[in-house]
Amino acid sequence: MMFKRRSSKDTTGLSPTIPFARKGSVAPSPPPPPGASTDPPPQRTEQSRLVPQVAAGWECGRRSTGAVAAPPATKRVAFARDAPVAAYELNRDAEFWYDFDDVRTIGRGNFAKVKEVKHCTTGERFAVKVLEKGFGNDLEDLVNEVSILSKLRHPNIIRLHAAYEAPKRLYLVTELATGGELMRRLGEDDKHVYSEALVCKHVRTILVAVEHMHAKKIVHRDLKPENVLLSDPSDDAVIKIVDLGLSRAFETKTLMRTICGTHKYLAPELIECDRGLIKGYDMAIDLWGVGMIAYIMLFGYNPFARDNVRDTHAAILDCYVPMPESNASDAAKAFLRAMLRRRPAERPTAAAALREVPWLLESDGEGLDERSQPLVVSFKKRQPPPTDAAPPAGGNARDNNAKDGTFIVGSSPCDSPMNTPHEEVTRPVKQRLWEWYSERVASKAVKAAHRRLDQEKCEQAKAMSQMGSPTSVQQQHQSR
Repeated sequence: MMFKRRSSKDTTGLSPTIPFARKGSVAPSPPPPPGASTDPPPQRTEQSRLVPQVAAGWECGRRSTGAVAAPPATKRVAFARDAPVAAYELNRDAEFWYDFDDVRTIGRGNFAKVKEVKHCTTGERFAVKVLEKGFGNDLEDLVNEVSILSKLRHPNIIRLHAAYEAPKRLYLVTELATGGELMRRLGEDDKHVYSEALVCKHVRTILVAVEHMHAKKIVHRDLKPENVLLSDPSDDAVIKIVDLGLSRAFETKTLMRTICGTHKYLAPELIECDRGLIKGYDMAIDLWGVGMIAYIMLFGYNPFARDNVRDTHAAILDCYVPMPESNASDAAKAFLRAMLRRRPAERPTAAAALREVPWLLESDGEGLDERSQPLVVSFKKRQPPPTDAAPPAGGNARDNNAKDGTFIVGSSPCDSPMNTPHEEVTRPVKQRLWEWYSERVASKAVKAAHRRLDQEKCEQAKAMSQMGSPTSVQQQHQSR
């Protein structure tokens, strides 16, 4: 991607890959709100390195309003609905907060965090992804994320409104999805019947969004339940696919080789590529991700999750997909088998699945009544083994027994040890889905706490080494 430098008089900064509407002169800045700073907006002297310059003759709004010039409207908005992505360069990182108020931190990662912010002028709320330059964030990766989000304009994909480049950080302002994760809504919703027809509707919506990405030659590479959100808390909320930080543009005949994603949802070809068994992978990894999301929605658990990464990867490579006893239709199970195939070439594309898979086409007619019934799944309940008993074949005691003495289907390659008395118990999938979601959130919180402790220890050790304390000198002497 080529970037042009601009003079101090140039106020443009939008990507030339986006179709722009011709604008006239730059709109004047409105009066500042009460209590806001009256300092004039800083002069930008150089073209942003992260967002290319717009073609000659196209102009955008000034940074002081944080908005793209748009036709007059009854309700003032920070960013017009159909406007291209606005791009601004800041002289100082603090200048971003001239336009936005910090509301809360939504999420935090190793090199980025997501905040909810409020626009100072319009009062609208947005999500902003704050990316640290350096510290693990390659400049090319930052350029790539801005470019990809600028190309994607779909109702089921999170929308990028503006990109602000500061000396130390990049701020990506996107629409705010306030409905939370789809899995959480499905598990706690008491208003609607959790049926196979509902799952089919959501899976079809996700596939339509994936088809749009693939048509734009973009692959997500990290499709998982955590990245499927809802636009708002209402019953009419729409699905939003988020977190495109690992997405890449691809060529049809060119393989990708970067190993990325979440290990419990990795496609087999990603693990093989990591081990040097194959040369690369293609967009079929997104179809594996869709299959994993559909499986969890239909049965309430991840069929490949194990206690450690090595066992999880081994289960994925083995590609044994258990189909527990449930009232899910044969068409639904056939869809899962097609999406979770070991060989990528055997999986249908998103377009082919939407056009040819019977389960996605059965919106009415035969089988509709059965698909509208609450989803249930059967599992084995057995007496807990003696404390001194050896773990059963196919897994350990933790894999096959919950704290209440129940055996959870799919926790090991064997559905149930044949030498142990057991009885079959049927439970709603909604209940299992909520338990799965709660366990994942709790596990994530524990890991985050451990990361914070490790970070604090590293900072303390670094501070002590810089101070040259007797303790650090003694430790250095002992290490020698």
